[in-house]
Amino acid sequence: MKSDLVVVVDWTRSAARVAVFAENVRGGQLQFEMSLPPRLAVRHENGAPPHILAGERATELRADANTLVFEQPVRDLPHIEDPELQTSLLAGFWRAAGQSLAERRDLQPDKQAGGYVVLPYRFSQPLVESFRASCADERPLKLLGSVHEAAALVIGFVRSEAFQPDEGQLQSEAPITVCLVVACDEQTIDVLCFDYTRATPALHRIVIRDFFQTTGAELSTRLHECDWLGRFSRLDIVEDPALTAAAQDAINTPLQAIAAGITPQRHQLPAASQLKLRGAAHIALSAAGRAPDEQAYDVAHALHIGVQINQQHFEPVINKAAWAELTEFPHLAAQAFRLRGQPGNALRLNLYGGYSTNVADAVPLGNAMLWQEDLAQITSAATLTAAVRLDSPGSGEFSFGLMPENRALRRQPFRLPELMG
Repeated sequence: MKSDLVVVVDWTRSAARVAVFAENVRGGQLQFEMSLPPRLAVRHENGAPPHILAGERATELRADANTLVFEQPVRDLPHIEDPELQTSLLAGFWRAAGQSLAERRDLQPDKQAGGYVVLPYRFSQPLVESFRASCADERPLKLLGSVHEAAALVIGFVRSEAFQPDEGQLQSEAPITVCLVVACDEQTIDVLCFDYTRATPALHRIVIRDFFQTTGAELSTRLHECDWLGRFSRLDIVEDPALTAAAQDAINTPLQAIAAGITPQRHQLPAASQLKLRGAAHIALSAAGRAPDEQAYDVAHALHIGVQINQQHFEPVINKAAWAELTEFPHLAAQAFRLRGQPGNALRLNLYGGYSTNVADAVPLGNAMLWQEDLAQITSAATLTAAVRLDSPGSGEFSFGLMPENRALRRQPFRLPELMG
């Protein structure tokens, strides 16, 4: 593989998209693209170590006494609590991507080429780091780094012909708040809200305020749960030209309802489904010191960090509005909780971070267990308190204790997802 090629794997939907880019003046010309089937399988045979099958090799397998099949691994991986199994599945997926390219002769089996992966925003940072470490020396495709899908999408969009911001708005010190909706089909819709400022002609500052995936049928409900409605100044809708009229109507109706007098900017892009791939390719070239131009992108995001309170939601201890204002570290925040009913012999406290407080869309940050002797200390006079200490924008510590005694029960360090790594 020539040194001027970049391999990017977008694994943010069930099937992975594998793309090979060649450098050009716009940051990478797509030369080849293929899809990998979503299934992964773990096969045990004759007492040998488990064997991971992915790609085409896993499509014909069926679950049995010796075979464990994951139909939707990109959805299920964050919820698997066995780190060794997680790492094995990730490595099996990456090997399948490299083998598929080698079979096409895009890669040479006896040499190493570098690649980047775009990962779902729900993947925790320890999981991402385990993925990178386990595949850093793979042949023929070694994993050089990962890109958070919201960062890949926003860079791909800002660098596309669809993004033409009003020059009058850019003269103001206030950022442009953009609601971006990318619809590849009725089942594949990404919604991204971000603040955009052009600090200098070559420096673009971006703060991601929200990101989620949805479908045409669920779009209206999801939009009305957002905390930025009425606060955005631009609405961009990027559609695949093949989107059916019925799908367009299903998407346009709820978007018109939230537009609040803003004229939507509509774009039909044949490359709508490639925005993440193209954004990640630019990030990969920049990381290698081969950026195609002088444009620089300072991308950050803000999250709620808190404790799960029911099946659907977690309660922020630090909310994303406060996060966005942080300038000094460490930063400490605390929240008191009351327990309802009798917890039994133990209570598991699940910790999450997310753009919203929906557990289904959040990143798991760990958990802490309170045992019977701990729970016995929680009375009407002693309140369970959760505290979050942010040591940096990327890491910190949860602690659980009793107030007003100020007595610590459990501590749990955590790391937050990085946008690029």
